[in-house]
Amino acid sequence: MGHHTTPQARAALRGGFIALASLACMHLTALASEPMPRMPPERQPATWQQAGIEAALTDPDFVVQYHALDYCLRKKWVAQLHFSTEQWLKWLGHENLEVKALAAEEAGQLSAQMPAEVQRALASLRKPQDADTQVRQAATRGLLPLGAGMIPEVQLELAAALNEAPLDYELHLQICQALGQTGAAMAPATLEALLALMKDPQTAASAGIYAAKALAHLGPHMPPQVRDLMLGLLRDARADITLRSTAAEALGRLGPQMPPEVRQALQAAYAGPPPAKADADARKYHALFHQQVAEALGLPPDFQQALLDRFLKAAHPPQPPQPEEFGATPETDLPGAELRILAKAGAHASPAVLHALLAEFQSAAASDATRESIAGYFFQPLAERGELPPEVQRVLLACVQDEKASLQARSLAAETLGHLGAAASPEAKQALLLLLQNKELKHSLRFSALLAMEQLGPHMPPEAGPVLVGIVERNSVVGRARSSAPDPSQPVVAPTPGKDPFGPSPTPSPAAPPPPAEDPFGSSAASPAAVAPPAAAANSAPPPAPAANTDGMPDEFPIEHAVPALGNLGEKMPPEAQTALLGVILHQAGTRQTPWDAAYALAQMGDKLPLHMQQLLVALLHQPEPDFALRIAIYRTLGVSGLHPITDAQVAELLAMTYAGEPDPELRFYLHLWLGRSPAHLQAVRWLGNTQTDPPLGDTSPQDILSLISRLWPHSAAHPALRHAMARRTHQILTTHLKSHPLDEPLRKALRPLATQLATDPAPDCATALRAVRSALTAGEKAR
Repeated sequence: MGHHTTPQARAALRGGFIALASLACMHLTALASEPMPRMPPERQPATWQQAGIEAALTDPDFVVQYHALDYCLRKKWVAQLHFSTEQWLKWLGHENLEVKALAAEEAGQLSAQMPAEVQRALASLRKPQDADTQVRQAATRGLLPLGAGMIPEVQLELAAALNEAPLDYELHLQICQALGQTGAAMAPATLEALLALMKDPQTAASAGIYAAKALAHLGPHMPPQVRDLMLGLLRDARADITLRSTAAEALGRLGPQMPPEVRQALQAAYAGPPPAKADADARKYHALFHQQVAEALGLPPDFQQALLDRFLKAAHPPQPPQPEEFGATPETDLPGAELRILAKAGAHASPAVLHALLAEFQSAAASDATRESIAGYFFQPLAERGELPPEVQRVLLACVQDEKASLQARSLAAETLGHLGAAASPEAKQALLLLLQNKELKHSLRFSALLAMEQLGPHMPPEAGPVLVGIVERNSVVGRARSSAPDPSQPVVAPTPGKDPFGPSPTPSPAAPPPPAEDPFGSSAASPAAVAPPAAAANSAPPPAPAANTDGMPDEFPIEHAVPALGNLGEKMPPEAQTALLGVILHQAGTRQTPWDAAYALAQMGDKLPLHMQQLLVALLHQPEPDFALRIAIYRTLGVSGLHPITDAQVAELLAMTYAGEPDPELRFYLHLWLGRSPAHLQAVRWLGNTQTDPPLGDTSPQDILSLISRLWPHSAAHPALRHAMARRTHQILTTHLKSHPLDEPLRKALRPLATQLATDPAPDCATALRAVRSALTAGEKAR
């Protein structure tokens, strides 16, 4: 097979594939670089959440609809909401490019259930070469998850996309996978198009490799001619090494249907020597090819042993590598590449491999990098999947308890035991707790025990909870003390003596009481100062001195992990933990991200978040210019719990928030979401919240709107902007509706109390509305 391409382009293509392969199997081990805790998994929206989303999707402001669509995309709820084909076509044809792009990507969650009309609409968004790039790429991503439901014309559209230069590596590889996942449903024309890309010498080399990858994903549905083509590539030592790797991947996907001659060819390819007189790049590509062939063979024991030998040889080099050899193998760029492959064997890992890795992990001669590789790339992935053998668990537990073992071995063993989660033994949990509580140990060892508690989540021992709370509370005070201009209205949570193993030995001080059940929506709730009483001593005291045995680790590290660890308790989170997390938000403790993490940690409680905590979070939104990311975190946290139970007075408070500045479509969406349990409150958001676009008057009966205004009127006295907006809405409804409709009895009943209420406020808007109400009532009486 010949292709026209430059050596530079081919090298870049190979480098892209290697980089993507590297990213796919990297395991981040930096202590303070954990991602923001995700929102709790919600497989489908609750009834009230669906009601709020549907209300937002009918909002007259399309930006509110955009935020609702974006929320559904992030939550992966699109398929559960059952939007009509007509609605999808409307969104995909929207004049706003951002709405169009979002709807295109969102449609992908329909998967194989996507109607053919929607598939064609998405494909049409790809065709104009001068179309908006964002829309084209979103439409492409929307077509990727179709699987066997992909119609033939879309299959051909994506096959042709493999020859499009503007798309990036990642999107091209996703198209390959999407085409392969059509399986037996791949149309003959699509198969021929992919084979043509592979064989046509006029096609760019990249397109041929992408086509081969698409065919590789067919797996057991691979037609005989494709299997023979892949077998020929594998056997041809002169073929492009990237194509040979793809052929090995394809043949490995045959699974139990792999013929004997294919296994023999894979074994021969693995045993083949690297190219003679090859440079560093060629050796790297050949090592990656070996890795792909080993995975295709299913990691039989002899191959596991070969991988182990390679790892141990690299771990114990006879002499330091020469500078010219650096980068010659994947191990130098990706430490422990063999271990990542061995970990895929899981429960089928060879006993000899397990024993050898355990021995190396415990060896005094092992380097720090070797231990980190064994723990991070082998033991911990097995532990997370519940495949870590009991024998290994016992050895790791003994290592944790052995005071003579190296500090790093004990730390890594502790972290690995935490990855067992629910499968961790009572003995392991107790050993981890003792590490966490022992202030005589090195900081790094206690920190590893903290990381283990974060992994254990709701399965951590109950005694760990107060320790985590102590870490959070002490750092909240430190954060407050460091502030250059502390806000005296914000509380300081007093640390609980002796509970933070990372802090100094504290002097006795009164513990903070539990949060009161006051209503922070009231006049005194502009600041959530009721969380804990101010502590004058803490306000004036300098930050506590660092604890001993810190190993030079920054003091912020513990709180960064104690916060999500408390969140991982979920519904089991005790009140004192909730209060401590709220203190993190109030005091801006830890790093800039820690307050966001605290809000997301509270979200893990779901709809079990107590009412007073919901209200305190809302009160935080009243603070002047809150951090944008923190505000979004609070929005999303309340989106999990909703606001319930909630009074009309509190709804009026929320509506008043919308008049604090220009209309905020994002806040308007979240108000719909939070209030989804009450149809009346959803109507209040629609008709009485500040908006850029008024809803059409024909979709709700005027008496329902006016009755709602009358119902909320007594609670609007403290909110002039809201009250005046209610008066203007009253005037608008009457002057518009009565032009074409006579005053009927239901509307008359709604107007009578409004006349009395409007008369109590002399503001011009209220006076204008009062005249309209009285005029309507008078005209109605004359017409009777």
